[in-house]
Amino acid sequence: GRTVAHAPPLLVSLGLAGRSYQTAFADLELFGNVWIDGVREVAQGAKGVLGHIYGKKQSLQGWTWVHAHAGDVVFEGLGARFLSRPVWPVASFVVWAGGLQLRIPAYQARTSKVGRTTWEFAARCGEGSIEGLATLPDTGAALVCYEGPNGARTYCRNARFGSLEARVKFAAAGVERDLKTTQSCVEIAARQAPEGVELTPVS
Repeated sequence: GRTVAHAPPLLVSLGLAGRSYQTAFADLELFGNVWIDGVREVAQGAKGVLGHIYGKKQSLQGWTWVHAHAGDVVFEGLGARFLSRPVWPVASFVVWAGGLQLRIPAYQARTSKVGRTTWEFAARCGEGSIEGLATLPDTGAALVCYEGPNGARTYCRNARFGSLEARVKFAAAGVERDLKTTQSCVEIAARQAPEGVELTPVS
């Protein structure tokens, strides 16, 4: 399957990447049964993704992640906000559309603005460009609080039915694609708990 390694290879080889995320399978097809509150849901070729976070050092203030399937398009973006904040935005993107592919490394992002429920992004390289907006739904987003290996807490809001609107330009092929879906995975994480949200301990 298709894979995505968002951390720059040079930083990984030098041991400077800290914690990062890698998508092992970007375009899975899922088959099987899932029971939710006693109700069986059947998956027959449902689109999915499988990835993992790796690394022990937590140097992030927060991150944003979007993954979407829409027709023949597979879209993924990952943005990072560091504790020692750089003066430039950091966000990595990859898009497959039919036989086309566009990868934009993290250091070529132009815009990465995170709101309470939104992520506005733009990036450009010699292969093409991406710009768009991802949004968590008004209701139904999960909130998970967890501790990293160094004890730092991260409050992560994610939803399976977030919205994504993006325009992708493949420079070499001279092709533009508009992507619009309300079935994208959207995740916004931060060190601070979201305002107006009451956290209930789970034992």
